[in-house]
Amino acid sequence: MSGWNPWRDCRGAASRAVVVLGTAWLAGSGFLLFLYARTQAPAVVESRQRAQQRPSPTPAQNLSRAAYEKFLGRALAPGRLMELIVTGSEKSMEGRKHTLLRLVEFNWDNKPLAQEDLRVQGELVFCNAIVLRLPGADPEDRPLLCLFGCLYTDEAKPEEGYRLFDASAAGVPGKFRSDEWPEDMQNRVWTHLRKCITSPEHARASGVGVERIKAVPVVLSAGGIYSIRVDDGRLLLQERRAPAPAKKDAPAEKEE
Repeated sequence: MSGWNPWRDCRGAASRAVVVLGTAWLAGSGFLLFLYARTQAPAVVESRQRAQQRPSPTPAQNLSRAAYEKFLGRALAPGRLMELIVTGSEKSMEGRKHTLLRLVEFNWDNKPLAQEDLRVQGELVFCNAIVLRLPGADPEDRPLLCLFGCLYTDEAKPEEGYRLFDASAAGVPGKFRSDEWPEDMQNRVWTHLRKCITSPEHARASGVGVERIKAVPVVLSAGGIYSIRVDDGRLLLQERRAPAPAKKDAPAEKEE
């Protein structure tokens, strides 16, 4: 005889309730995931668009610091020239003579790097230089950098003269800056090179050789062009004269 069983009906009701609650929970979770995906989709798309718009690295940016140092070793190799061109002279109110100079610095390929006009006291100047030997894989083929140091007169100390290369400054020297290389890498290399010049301990720890080249005297005269270059650990000086301006023919006299 089958009759009413309260326990069996309670278990059935409980089972149905669990199924209903589980279904509701799954539906709610799915709805929340759907909303999350909808809100995140624009951010993902925007991120992908930014990545596509970001410029690809240039070939120069992919090159190593060692390649940049080799580039400097070719452009600034010993043997490159600096020219002092006498453009005139003048006297101060005190009667002291001053020489007007045009200074032109070249790279190894004889392309001008910088041109400046100077006014120096007297007719005798001195020019010194620094040669840096950078570390390299081949000891016989290490990059060499020739840096003309300063120009000073016989009445002043070297540190009081005109700085052709100022090791105490910061950043890339304007005349050596190149658009072909990343600016941040150039800054790092030149900061390192300047520190090698001012700190012997840093130079030794970095394996950089620093050779200070003794100054060469230059006696200035009107119309003189003086070429200076580093050769075998010393500065060589060559003098030549600027071509004289062509004389104009006197106008022919008219016959009466």
